Amino acid sequence: MLLLLEPSWLQQDGLRLFFFLTCAIAVFAIARWASSKSESSYTLPPPANPDPKLSFTPVPDPDGDLHPRMRIRGVEIRSFYFATFNALTGPLDPESFCDELTVEVEYLESGNLSTWGFTVGTPRGFEALLREKHWQQIYSPSVFVFQKYDLAKIREAVVERIEIDSSIKPEDTSSAADRVG
Repeated sequence: MLLLLEPSWLQQDGLRLFFFLTCAIAVFAIARWASSKSESSYTLPPPANPDPKLSFTPVPDPDGDLHPRMRIRGVEIRSFYFATFNALTGPLDPESFCDELTVEVEYLESGNLSTWGFTVGTPRGFEALLREKHWQQIYSPSVFVFQKYDLAKIREAVVERIEIDSSIKPEDTSSAADRVG
């Protein structure tokens, strides 16, 4: 302790001590300033929504208009769109098309959400697909074939298939037989 108060040591190294303390105070001041700037510009993310029904965002139709939500029997269609054309306006040729359909639904009874994929088209559209891809056959349990593009009929058939596959209601084979052909 006496060494610090001795005038000879202070005369020799006093300037160095002053410079060291000044640098230390400057570094401390810069660190505090930088810390206060980063704290004021940081904002906390919004709290996560614990209700998954409210946090679901429907995927829009890639070509424009959003398909309006609609309830059909036990499900609400939240999103309904084709890969290459707008579901509301339909394909360029309603009697010759084949496209992938994506349907997002909410089950009204449980509130669960699911996404379904189907291939929808007309006989001429599937024939063109077979020629274009050089395929001999197509197999898929999720194919719908219609005489021409009719959004209401497509929606009805797709919802019925979703209900059957989801076991929302038991399959009624008598009404299914009436629709074949």
